[in-house]
Amino acid sequence: MLLSHTSGLVNWRWINDDKKLDFKFAPGSRFAYSGEGIQVLQLIVEEQTGEPLAPLLQRRVFDRFGMKDTSMVWRDDFAGRAAVGHDADGKPVPHHQRRHARAAGSMDTTAHDYALFLAAVLRGEGLSPASARAMLSPQVAIVSPQEFPAQWPGETTVNRAIDLSNGLGWGVFRSSRGPAFFKEGHDDDTNNVALGFTASQSGVVILANSGNGERMFAPAIERLFGPTCLPWFWMGYIPYDRPDLASSSARERPPPPCQPPH
Repeated sequence: MLLSHTSGLVNWRWINDDKKLDFKFAPGSRFAYSGEGIQVLQLIVEEQTGEPLAPLLQRRVFDRFGMKDTSMVWRDDFAGRAAVGHDADGKPVPHHQRRHARAAGSMDTTAHDYALFLAAVLRGEGLSPASARAMLSPQVAIVSPQEFPAQWPGETTVNRAIDLSNGLGWGVFRSSRGPAFFKEGHDDDTNNVALGFTASQSGVVILANSGNGERMFAPAIERLFGPTCLPWFWMGYIPYDRPDLASSSARERPPPPCQPPH
């Protein structure tokens, strides 16, 4: 449930007025992204393995795939090389130098290293065939109009045509290029997205040092691959030329994705 984001937990406890963690949906009932859920999963992994997350991922993932510029905590050799983020108004934001590993968002990396990881996922390397299939297989259909705010109610059938679902750690859908998976990230001063197509063993990683970067993600992906049926509205990737879809009222009538071939 934690990997598929069906735990029902609120995204972050600070969203609530009382700042306490709670369930917004019955566990197992629907997809609702929870950063807190990933933090709980970190505690479980650390307890079961007896190893802190940072060295565990360094040994089992980053070193394995040659990700030399990736770490769950700040490294001194990153100094002078870290990108400066920019908020929505273009104001520079100093790089966050994370001193404690947080599974839900402390990793520093490069586009090159992230691409090495994405390629490994496409190959299914490091997992048993059964685990690799499960990771990229639909675990729960996604019915929410948009991913965030994750705690908001409401349902739509608009993404049923592409079978938008969540796997284990990845969003999955039926694209015009066959089965596809994705993971996005958003902060006030940085945005990122990774997208993979299993049939063609191809994909893309985009890292932006701007809170406005996601406005270019859908147009850039379409430029690279043509129409893919990417669920960009659900992901919150409102293109720069569609400001009319940026308001919360657009959730009431979300635009349909393209129709993939059967």
